[in-house]
Amino acid sequence: MKNINLKFIALILIAAGSNFVGANVFADNSMMNSKNRYHNSMDDSKTMEDSDTMKYSSSMTDLSTPTEYNRSKPGLNTTTDYNKSKTDINSPHYNRSMTDSNSVMVGGAAMLPSKNIVENASNSKDHTTLVSAVKAAGLVDTLSGRGPFTVFAPTNTAFSKLPSGTVENLLKPENKSKLAKVLTFHVVSGKMNARDLLNKLNSSGGKIELKTVQGDNLTLKLDNGAINVMDSQGNVSKVTIPDVNHSNGVTHVVDTVLMPKL
Repeated sequence: MKNINLKFIALILIAAGSNFVGANVFADNSMMNSKNRYHNSMDDSKTMEDSDTMKYSSSMTDLSTPTEYNRSKPGLNTTTDYNKSKTDINSPHYNRSMTDSNSVMVGGAAMLPSKNIVENASNSKDHTTLVSAVKAAGLVDTLSGRGPFTVFAPTNTAFSKLPSGTVENLLKPENKSKLAKVLTFHVVSGKMNARDLLNKLNSSGGKIELKTVQGDNLTLKLDNGAINVMDSQGNVSKVTIPDVNHSNGVTHVVDTVLMPKL
């Protein structure tokens, strides 16, 4: 009987030990599965995060790439195409910017687009006669005003081509009205740069007329791609420096003084 009891107790202990080992194995497996699920979850999360990051980076790359960005703009595919649209007239004169950094040099001075017509002309050593005439005719305020104006501006050399004594005579106080007529005959209301003039000339058979502030018309013609300006007396003046931009208009430097009917 004693032996039976001992055997029974041994069986109980063996069974208990087996359950304990099984429980530990189950616990270890559960912990391993939990760890695997955690790592898998972390990996999935990282994958999603990496995927999202790449998507985000890709979208940022598209936006930061000029070519991709510009492709989304209908009719304006690339910066190059945009610049090509700015070169309809094959001359650097016709593509000048309105910024002071890209000012035109006239008479040894930079003509700043931020300054008005009179201010810029006063800085040109080639236009001292014109500036003196503008002052004598009482046109400083007019040509410093809002405008805009298109001015065909004769140089000192252009005035020197007039018959002897003409300039001195016009500068006399008693001839102020005549002088004003001569000067305003070189001024057209509105701003017309060289491209505007060339487009008008090309669409009108190479010849157009512009009404001046003085009242008479100037005739413009194309001569081998250059713009010539003529008065009713047959004087021909050539545009030597186009598109001198100002805050109140544009000046085209010419080499001959044009005369209205006085």
